[in-house]
Amino acid sequence: MMSNILPGTDVYTADNDKIGQVKEVRGGYFKVNAMGQPDYWLETDCCASGYAGGDVRLIFTKDKLGEHKIDESRVKAA
Repeated sequence: MMSNILPGTDVYTADNDKIGQVKEVRGGYFKVNAMGQPDYWLETDCCASGYAGGDVRLIFTKDKLGEHKIDESRVKAA
């Protein structure tokens, strides 16, 4: 789990597509402030990297994004 993901950090898929910025971090999840669509949650386990001053790279491509979105009720229960 990437525990050092910070709000404001850019988020990119494995195919280098910027999907937004980290809006909030809660436990093992982070919310993406998505560009042109509603915000959504992802698990920190799907990050290939994430560090202060850098960006977050996901382990999947943009076409697989929908498979990784987490329902907010699951995040609130965590």
